[in-house]
Amino acid sequence: MTGEYTFRPFNEDDLDLVARWLTSPDVAVWYRDPDYIDELEDHLADKRIRQQIVSFKGVPFAYLQDYDVYGWKDHHLSFLSNGARGLDTFIGQVT
Repeated sequence: MTGEYTFRPFNEDDLDLVARWLTSPDVAVWYRDPDYIDELEDHLADKRIRQQIVSFKGVPFAYLQDYDVYGWKDHHLSFLSNGARGLDTFIGQVT
């Protein structure tokens, strides 16, 4: 069906939700930095990074960010072809 999944810009109102997701065991195993939510908040003003909340049937369930790997000097993925994008994502707990 069309429209069941939606992607919308991540914003300041999403910080509490994503902070809860980051503490869930399935996410915390990958994102161990307790201050990572502060980094995500800082990224709100960074035009090199596109942050999104993914929802299914209107219920948010995932965080997604993508970025141009050449937006940073000496990025660890700079061996990839021009135009390559990095992708970070995790699935949160639906409440």
